[in-house]
Amino acid sequence: MEACIVDEPTHLTVQSSGGKSATLEAFLSQYIKYSATSRTFVETDTWEFVSATGPLPPMTAAFTPSCHGTCTASSTFPTGRSIKVGDVITWTSTFTDGTTTQHLDEIDYHASISVVGGGTWTSSDWNSPSYRCDDQVGSYAGCVSYYGQPSLNTMALLPAIAANIRTVQTNGSLHYGLVGVGRPLTRDTSAQRANRRAACPPPGPQPAGTTCDEYPFATTREGAANPNSAPPNSGSVWAPEAEQNSQAGYISSFVQNERVLEGDQYWVAV
Repeated sequence: MEACIVDEPTHLTVQSSGGKSATLEAFLSQYIKYSATSRTFVETDTWEFVSATGPLPPMTAAFTPSCHGTCTASSTFPTGRSIKVGDVITWTSTFTDGTTTQHLDEIDYHASISVVGGGTWTSSDWNSPSYRCDDQVGSYAGCVSYYGQPSLNTMALLPAIAANIRTVQTNGSLHYGLVGVGRPLTRDTSAQRANRRAACPPPGPQPAGTTCDEYPFATTREGAANPNSAPPNSGSVWAPEAEQNSQAGYISSFVQNERVLEGDQYWVAV
């Protein structure tokens, strides 16, 4: 997943140097845009100061993001800027992860509002959802959200291949890859040769211009060589070569864009 949203409502009570107090309501929204082809990704934030009860003293704001290990963070937030009700501050934070293998991390956030001539209100610190950066997939390193399991949707564009997937997902007791019902697929390229030997050839003579296509995919732990994947939990058909060529490209793009590593799980929607 290449993006996620974090919303942090903020309610605080501030006190002036004269001892008078007022409540300020603010809303902070955050949008993180990961990059599947770069170790650097950007977050866009907006902090809106929407209302107050009681007179507010002069105040300034600060916001600091940080990350860990091989990750570094920087922000364009105007630390020390004066704020009042009606103000909206928008800024960006940039994160760069130097990992040469894979790094699972989350972003830490710290916000504070200082009363001029008085004390400082500090929010409870909070975190982003987890993300992962790696250089193990494709030609580029990249970072993606580590929340949930991605879904491969492009198989629906390939009629013969999609029909075979639907048959296995519907008739098999394990419903491999079927979102909300079955078990996810697990990427495992080491099983590819054994899975193809177990799945192919399909029954019947081979029509001209076709090749054997199997589901679950040969590059999964759940492929036909898995003892749990005997038909109807697996199946193969003669599919047009053009579909097979397109399928290879679609799966390659999916693996790159979602940073699907060995052992990662995913779904297939047709």
